[in-house]
Amino acid sequence: MYIDMHIKFYSKKSVKELLFKSISSGYSIVAIAIPYEDICNYNINEKWKVINIFVSKKFSNVIKKLENNNNECDNYFIDKINYEDELNEYLLKLNNQIDNNYILVNKNNTLSIKNICDDFILNYKHEIEEEEIKKLHNWLAPKFIATENSNNKKDIKMIGQENSYIKTSDNLNNIQNENIFFLQNNTDTYILKRLNIKYEDVKQIENYQNFLKENKFDLISIEVTNPEEINIIANKYDCDIIYFDLKNPFTSLKKTDIQNAIDKGLFFELSSPTILTTNTEYFYYSIYLNNIISVIPLNRLIISSGSIAHTEILEPLHFLRLHFNFNKFSYKHLIGCITNVPLACIQRASVRKSMNTAIFHKTVL
Repeated sequence: MYIDMHIKFYSKKSVKELLFKSISSGYSIVAIAIPYEDICNYNINEKWKVINIFVSKKFSNVIKKLENNNNECDNYFIDKINYEDELNEYLLKLNNQIDNNYILVNKNNTLSIKNICDDFILNYKHEIEEEEIKKLHNWLAPKFIATENSNNKKDIKMIGQENSYIKTSDNLNNIQNENIFFLQNNTDTYILKRLNIKYEDVKQIENYQNFLKENKFDLISIEVTNPEEINIIANKYDCDIIYFDLKNPFTSLKKTDIQNAIDKGLFFELSSPTILTTNTEYFYYSIYLNNIISVIPLNRLIISSGSIAHTEILEPLHFLRLHFNFNKFSYKHLIGCITNVPLACIQRASVRKSMNTAIFHKTVL
């Protein structure tokens, strides 16, 4: 179970693309991060509805030619990758045409979550009523149109392909729209809402403790630009995550700077180098990252994408590989930073939100 605790809110369309790419890439829990200055532009009560969509196996061969992929490939593994890539590319376009907060993903319900808090969002399933799924199915049905070509073979015409057809290999005489695809409730994907506050903005919030109690965000993060701010936050401001802005130097970070925050149960987070663009930025990122990881215990460190565009999101294990060049790390060192550690942070947020009344239990969802 992989968790991306930080995809950035820029617009509703961009967030939808980010969520789709994250879930399709293998993340089961994703947190949308809303900047404090944009808090008025985001509807905190908005719910995202994730639905599994499956294309019938007898039509799976047509997906490989959704775009301009006309090259035949006899390698099963490459063929499978091409199929999944083309299907996801098509679903991304399809999601952008749906006005409601539906996110269609090609994914099975396989997640098992343990040690989940009774009082937290993960304890209930984001299921959609059957009637609503039927309405969505009826809306999608015209997007998969059965047509007959000049050779009297049945083809499937996909949305966005007005002037081209995707050919099937079989002569199917009775293609019905409802047989081409089917929908299923997604019960193992969770979308959290996170508030990002810069340290200088925290100081301007009148009665921060009341603000903390009254807001409806699942996670609270405070962004720091130097080590001195960490100790101040630990002493004065409760939150779940202290986020490092690695555009600022952290070469002087010491264990004494973070000990108070660790004692208070806070977690630390840094984002992926995919957001960097120049060699100079990579150089300084490497220096700051090495120092941060040498000081902060890995069981308190979260590594997230910090993505603002869906093209910045990588599959979880590819994402971890980005950090191997910065130090002598392997999967066993960093895998917890995108699995167990963020889940522990979510549990910590449960306790904070419930005023220390939360109860944890063993369960399988």
